[in-house]
Amino acid sequence: MLMGMAKPLAKLLSMLTPQRRWAQFNLATMFIVDAELYFACAWLASQVNRAKKQSDAVTAIEAMGGAVRYGQFDKARTMAFPMRSLRR
Repeated sequence: MLMGMAKPLAKLLSMLTPQRRWAQFNLATMFIVDAELYFACAWLASQVNRAKKQSDAVTAIEAMGGAVRYGQFDKARTMAFPMRSLRR
């Protein structure tokens, strides 16, 4: 009885095992990827912290009756000074 079940079991196991080999990575590659991910998350956290501080400052200013305006970046005016000084 057990001998008759060995072939179907072996066939089932061969069907369940993957036919291709999974990608293998070096340990150094994993450390490099981890370091890049760490720095990306640290940068994102610093940006979120900066935005939170700005939001808290705006809330405090508005609570005291002040108004907050955000400046627009004017590329033409910003670039005019260095270009004018280089043309001399």
